[in-house]
Amino acid sequence: MVHFVKTDFQPNFGKSIFGVTWEGTLVNRTENAKYYVPQEIYKPRIYPTYCSGATYLISFEATRAIVEKAAEFPFLHIEDVFYTGILADAAGIPRVDKTGIFWWWDYTINYATCDAGGVLRIATMNEFNTPSLFVKRIPR
Repeated sequence: MVHFVKTDFQPNFGKSIFGVTWEGTLVNRTENAKYYVPQEIYKPRIYPTYCSGATYLISFEATRAIVEKAAEFPFLHIEDVFYTGILADAAGIPRVDKTGIFWWWDYTINYATCDAGGVLRIATMNEFNTPSLFVKRIPR
């Protein structure tokens, strides 16, 4: 991850959040569902753009701005939506999609690329139960 902070993120860091962004996600209004959110907590039908909670990189400036906004909103138990979506939106913090570095599923690893220095652009993975399963799937 340090490699990508130096090469991909540092030149554009500022007040930003880097990760896998989700756009146009509908709010779940089904009672008893894991991600149910009543209208009293969040009125809009669609969440603002947010970063997947699996992994994201956030600047100090963005963190400060989010913390300052937190008291203005009712808490939402879906923390990635709350912090990197609702609060980041209110604070004017851009979310920068870096899917190729932050998140790959098993079926997408064949599309993984390396940067100019030959470093595989993957910082986090889902759907691998063991490191050896991950290593077996890396394209050679």
